[in-house]
Amino acid sequence: MWYFVACCVVLLLLWLHLDNLKPANFPPGPKWYPIVGSALSIMSARNKTGMLCKAVEHIASDYPEHRGVIGFKIGKDKAVMAINAESLKEMMNNEDFDGRPTGIFYETRTWGLRRGVLLTDEQFWQEQRRFIVRHLKEFGFARKGMTEIIQNEAAQIRKDFEELIALGNGTALVQMQGAFSVYVLNTLWLMMAGIRYGKENNDLRYLQSLLHELFTNIDMMGALFSHFPYLRFVAPRLSGYQQFVEIHECMHKFIGAEVERHQKTFNPNDEPRDLMDVYLHTLQNNNAPSDSFSREQLLAVCLDMFIAGSETTTKTLDFSFLYIVRNPQVMRRIQEEIDEIVGRNRLPTLEDRARQVSCSYDTMLVGMFRGMMLDENLWENPTQFNPERFLKDGKIHIPAQYHPFGVGKHRCMGELMAKSNLFLFLTTTLQSFDLLLPEGAPIPSDIPVDGATPSVRKYHVVIRPR
Repeated sequence: MWYFVACCVVLLLLWLHLDNLKPANFPPGPKWYPIVGSALSIMSARNKTGMLCKAVEHIASDYPEHRGVIGFKIGKDKAVMAINAESLKEMMNNEDFDGRPTGIFYETRTWGLRRGVLLTDEQFWQEQRRFIVRHLKEFGFARKGMTEIIQNEAAQIRKDFEELIALGNGTALVQMQGAFSVYVLNTLWLMMAGIRYGKENNDLRYLQSLLHELFTNIDMMGALFSHFPYLRFVAPRLSGYQQFVEIHECMHKFIGAEVERHQKTFNPNDEPRDLMDVYLHTLQNNNAPSDSFSREQLLAVCLDMFIAGSETTTKTLDFSFLYIVRNPQVMRRIQEEIDEIVGRNRLPTLEDRARQVSCSYDTMLVGMFRGMMLDENLWENPTQFNPERFLKDGKIHIPAQYHPFGVGKHRCMGELMAKSNLFLFLTTTLQSFDLLLPEGAPIPSDIPVDGATPSVRKYHVVIRPR
């Protein structure tokens, strides 16, 4: 018995030692400890700085030879982070790094399978991406029809604000965090499911609040239960696993109901009404290009598109309006420019805008775009809000190192839609309304809420007609 116990102890110590060894040529980073890896160093830096991305920058400053790449180990996971423009571009252009991570965190969301399009790779991902983009174009994606959809949503924003102002006798007090989320989602969801949601849809607003909670409680490297999987059994709520499952169950239920409604009204002899119909037609006629097409894949794609269609663009709009409210002189200059170019009685168009303006060591790679956005080698005073930094001799100038939508094969396929949403929603709103802080209210903080994608803190503005 004692020999058995001794052997187990020796094997355990040997495993801990081998698991704690850094692979050859692994990027510099904090010291690894058994079981936790460098998690304690990250936790300490995060407590000091308030955000994971700032914590990584803080740690990287201790390793001047890092060359834009820093390495960590958190629980079972090794992670290499690209933290400046050069390393980000190299990572995204290298086909050896095209894979997507695997594990409980990435597969629990889709019934223990690798499904969808955001977190899949290789031939499966290529096939699904081609299929989605090709058929979305039939419903206007990246074409004139998409612009019309976005313009209609922009007009609806103006109409809804006008109704609020009428109810408020000339002004409206609006909570700005997520104020545009429903409109942003509609621009994609109309092509995905042929559905337009109203801002009063309580089920949708609840679901988007859950989505906001989810992205606040995880970060770009996952969650506590993904790095330490055994915690989902001994501490399911403390590790975030229980909340992760519950939120995804709500999203599955919501999107599954839409799929069921489509199935009830689907007629294979009719022209497809949207991307859901295309998937259903493909499944019913058994003409799928591979066995990777299934009802589960349809639900997973809808889930991915729902998230992609509401999360990142909404938060970008949130931050855009936050900085505009914090800098009213910039708002005035934008409004003057809109008035000069398009006149007071016409919505701006995209044509107006064009005139005006998986690797070795089973290691997870993470791109930290903050390093590119705030690179002092690219920008003068990068933390200062200065839209004119993108102008040169009166024309738009984008540095070659600046690629917020990524590069290479994984460049965001929704880039054109996101830019169109941002442009039309911003210009339509500022063309018609002034956004002011309530009298006596403090200037809202620009310190974001940390998460997988940072978000603005709640604040209110007074909206009034111009």
